[in-house]
Amino acid sequence: MRTTRAGFTDEDFYGSNDTDVVHFRYLHKLLRQVPTMTLSDVSDGKFTQYVDHEATASKYGSNTYKTTVTTMDDAHAVSDHAFNPFIDDQLDKHYQDVVKPQIDRLDKLIADLTTVVEQQGKSITAMQNTVHDQGEAITTLQSTVHDQGEAITTLQAQYSEQTKQLSALEERLAALEQPK
Repeated sequence: MRTTRAGFTDEDFYGSNDTDVVHFRYLHKLLRQVPTMTLSDVSDGKFTQYVDHEATASKYGSNTYKTTVTTMDDAHAVSDHAFNPFIDDQLDKHYQDVVKPQIDRLDKLIADLTTVVEQQGKSITAMQNTVHDQGEAITTLQSTVHDQGEAITTLQAQYSEQTKQLSALEERLAALEQPK
């Protein structure tokens, strides 16, 4: 298998999962290292000794793999090349840099709106109490007006009765004053 900037030749690395974002990130990370190493028996004399995949549990999904490729050059100098896609680290950094500030901003907006709603609720309750008190005062005034209306009706009836009596007395007095 030879690594090139265009991809892999001879054998496709994750052929069945070529639409998986994690694998594309892994391949991108691997291809960025291409100028520094060659994983084939080309003319510069570097040979792949072995490839080691270390599975690491990811908190965001299934396993992620740290790949170590050991190569030997024509002078038999061994060198290790580690490829780690750092998926968890990238997601953690994205969460801290992008997602968490947005969540914190939304939490603050929610807290501010909750405070405003609670204050409005208290104002509405106070208004309802005032309206209730005013309604009771109006009912009391209406009862007083009704009672005064009945008192006026009673006084008018008494006045009418006394006017009739006064008229009768005036007629009697006039009759007494004029002898026949």
